[in-house]
Amino acid sequence: MKTSQLLTFAAAVVLGGFGAVLPVGEAPMKQAMAQTTRPRIRFVKPKLSRDRGAPGKRGEGASRTCESDQRLASLTALVPNYLEDGEKDQVFGKTTKSHPELAFYIPVAKGDVESVSLMLMLMDADGNFLDEVAVEAPQEPGVVQVALPESFAGLEEGDRVQWYLEMELLCAGEDIADANYSSVSGWVEREAMPEGVEAAVSINNVADNAQIFASLGLWFDALELVAEQRQNEPASAEAAADWAALMESVGLDALADAELVSETMAAQQDCLEANGTESGAIATEAIE
Repeated sequence: MKTSQLLTFAAAVVLGGFGAVLPVGEAPMKQAMAQTTRPRIRFVKPKLSRDRGAPGKRGEGASRTCESDQRLASLTALVPNYLEDGEKDQVFGKTTKSHPELAFYIPVAKGDVESVSLMLMLMDADGNFLDEVAVEAPQEPGVVQVALPESFAGLEEGDRVQWYLEMELLCAGEDIADANYSSVSGWVEREAMPEGVEAAVSINNVADNAQIFASLGLWFDALELVAEQRQNEPASAEAAADWAALMESVGLDALADAELVSETMAAQQDCLEANGTESGAIATEAIE
């Protein structure tokens, strides 16, 4: 694809979707952007393949907390939810990266409970255990980003893995037998960067590139950039509006104003070494 075509492609996606191409000619894209108000980010869901894997759980609703009269949003995965199989939810997102960042809303603060632990597990498309990591709980409720661990070999193009996050919550004065467990699960699939896009995004800013990825159905790429924009520009109304629009486009309206409470977190420890437990046993127990 020629440079002029890339400019036209990028301008089309950012300024109005694939159906509204702006003639940029030799003028810089920023000049064209200045003449038109950029629309809010809207995610376009890609079609699911027939081989969808096991249903997932995004985790909306209310959940128990340590205050009997308090109800908060539950542990929630920030991923599109497909309701195409009746009661079976397909929780699924695409990426172009080998180690994409996942994001979760954690509804409790570490200092407000006796203990809270979070564990992320990865399984392949056949249900085989791949890796697991402990994730540090945040100091306050909010959205936490978690990068797939470096110990994981990474996604090749065409690979699809299931992730599974479990939260164990123990309130003050409770016995471990009374601990509350909640979990979310879903899938991430890597695909090749669409032809011409890599060169197109190299000339744009973060917000414009997020719009491109969202329009192409690349959820985790778009989410990472919108989160980056909010972290870098916490006082920006544009950044806040883009985040809210992305959440609302996949039915996560309750998280439109959610705070990002932590920088990207990779593995805090290798749980297998810490617990001295065989991976198969851990995987089986968690999935059941």
